[in-house]
Amino acid sequence: MSKELKDNLRLTIETGKIILGAKKTLESLKKGKLKLVILASNCPESIREDVKYYSKLTGTKVYTYKGNNVELGRDCGRQHGISTLGVIDPGLSEILKINEGKGEG
Repeated sequence: MSKELKDNLRLTIETGKIILGAKKTLESLKKGKLKLVILASNCPESIREDVKYYSKLTGTKVYTYKGNNVELGRDCGRQHGISTLGVIDPGLSEILKINEGKGEG
């Protein structure tokens, strides 16, 4: 993950509001509460397809992080893997400016 993206992710966690995990992310995505969804590169295909479907319905950006779920979890300061992350409020970060599609990781 690029230093800029990593810094923005940490700033979002510290000053904004995020949710972790596929189930909670999909629930919030269906309700239109998310501004961005970040998927790990090894996110299960069934979850990836659901996220892409509901993101089209709600107009939510989807970003695929180049690293796997363990790397994404580590970059979020967690001791476990994270396959999906939803941004409700970016806080003071500029994370919403990341490009859609494939990430840097």
